Amino acid sequence: RERDQLGGVNMNAEEEAEELEARLGSQIAERDDLTAAIASPNYLLNNPVAGSLQILPALLDVTIGDVNRFYGDANPMNVPVSATGLKLGQTVSSVLSVVNPTAADQPVGTYSQIASSLSGNYQIRSVTGGGVQVNPRPVTVSAGSYERLYGDENPAFGVTLGGMGLAAHDSLEALVEKVDTTVPTTRESAPNPYLISPTLVPNPNYQVTAQTGVLTVKKRPVEITMRNLARFYFDENPEITY
Repeated sequence: RERDQLGGVNMNAEEEAEELEARLGSQIAERDDLTAAIASPNYLLNNPVAGSLQILPALLDVTIGDVNRFYGDANPMNVPVSATGLKLGQTVSSVLSVVNPTAADQPVGTYSQIASSLSGNYQIRSVTGGGVQVNPRPVTVSAGSYERLYGDENPAFGVTLGGMGLAAHDSLEALVEKVDTTVPTTRESAPNPYLISPTLVPNPNYQVTAQTGVLTVKKRPVEITMRNLARFYFDENPEITY
């Protein structure tokens, strides 16, 4: 007891409080790095052991909206992101970064958006959602229709694209190897219709529907002019020429 530590001197309450205040003040001044203090005048702080307070990052449970798009398209903007565990009224955008790692030319497949903390005061505990599904781009490849006369060369065959068309970074060679008649045709091919079909390049980034065209070989128009002939009565007819 403090009364005993003061040598058994019989003091009134006011004197005892003054004595304790003087001694405690000396203790605190000598150990101003301590984090403990005496709340009662009946005790003296004697060789306190300092403790520590570790402040850990708050834990966040993050939910990210899924992305579903076609190959060649840009990633959508404003994907919804929410988080539980935010403190002090802070917002998701102020403490979280969410990145979609896929570019427009990313091959068809399944990917994940990446969430990271912008603040050392937070740690991501879990992420729900955030998938990125890149789907094959639907395209229609249609061969054209052409006409020519018997005996002429075939015209240059081409195609037109429908559906969503080519991705901006691709060329026609990414889809079509060549365009030709399904049956070989030459100048000597008989007048008839012949199917034209595109030969496609296997490309998993596209879902292609091919449509055939027609080459119509027409009969070649010819004008024949007969020469005028003459003979004498009772002679044989001359050779007819033109």
